[in-house]
Amino acid sequence: ERSLEVPDELAQAVTRAEADGRTAVTVGWDGRARGALMVADAVKPTSAEAVSLLKRLGLTPIMVTGDNEAVARTVAAQVGIDEVV
Repeated sequence: ERSLEVPDELAQAVTRAEADGRTAVTVGWDGRARGALMVADAVKPTSAEAVSLLKRLGLTPIMVTGDNEAVARTVAAQVGIDEVV
């Protein structure tokens, strides 16, 4: 991991992407960030239904992930998971 100077406009784009559930990978050269690649996993259409079924069975679904916290919380909310670790 290296430190790059990130322009405000790019930092805002990264923040928006993460709030939308995407992971941002900043790329740069010569000490400056020049762009960002946004990647995301598609949530399966049946995921929310599966989480709902687990809850009806009396279970508490918890998402355990190493992803960015904002991304993880966005995805968890999409499928009905309240706790992210």
